Amino acid sequence: MYQQIYVPVDNSPYSDEAAHLAARIGQATEAHLYGCHVYAAKLHDRRFRTMESGFRQQFQKDIEHKKQ
Repeated sequence: MYQQIYVPVDNSPYSDEAAHLAARIGQATEAHLYGCHVYAAKLHDRRFRTMESGFRQQFQKDIEHKKQ
């Protein structure tokens, strides 16, 4: 039936359930499972900036933020 199953996850209860369902389907059909963690970039950018003071000096520059 299925040969490959792709499951994007974000640690939400919905994606956890989707991952469990994909695993059950994959096991029953011997499909290969592929996953990808997705996230809200703006949320993580805010968290990164609040932790910034604890990073080494080279990572506290705006140019480094843009690279990250």
